[in-house]
Amino acid sequence: MAAQFDVASPVQFIAKRLINDHHPHLQKQRIEYLYLIDKPKKQSKKNPKKREPVGEVKVITGLNAYLAGTTDDPFGEPFFVLLLNKRVWDKFDDERRREALVDFFLCRMILDEKTGAPKKREFDVQAYSANVARYGPWYEDLEELLDAGEQYKLPLIAGPSSTKKAVKGGARIRKPGAPHSPR
Repeated sequence: MAAQFDVASPVQFIAKRLINDHHPHLQKQRIEYLYLIDKPKKQSKKNPKKREPVGEVKVITGLNAYLAGTTDDPFGEPFFVLLLNKRVWDKFDDERRREALVDFFLCRMILDEKTGAPKKREFDVQAYSANVARYGPWYEDLEELLDAGEQYKLPLIAGPSSTKKAVKGGARIRKPGAPHSPR
């Protein structure tokens, strides 16, 4: 069965406010908001803890942009699509968590400084939870990310993570700003 999509009006409502407050560079940029409606996938035997994808940002260009052109944009200028997994969105039962999710993807949307064309921003930090569980925030970018998150505490909805398992295995997590003490 091919993937099915639906217009994500609640996502667009949240995004409009966030764009005005935090992402003004996107105010005049075309962004389509869609839910991916897909039947649940069976857990992989190879990777049973693999998480269901939350969503993604796509940049639509070329022929696809032309075919998706509108009366306002008959020539098919490149644009963004924010695609969210509907099942995951429905699990996020509070507005603050949904807002954080939408903002996460809006942070990924930038415009090329020279051409103004939409493109995806690289992530600030690449990390593995097991590595952080063993060594704490061992490099500056990771420490900045953890420090930034200290001010907010949202209840988690994800299942058991490798971090919890790594901590049970004897690793320690150092709080951001605490001195590192080798074993």
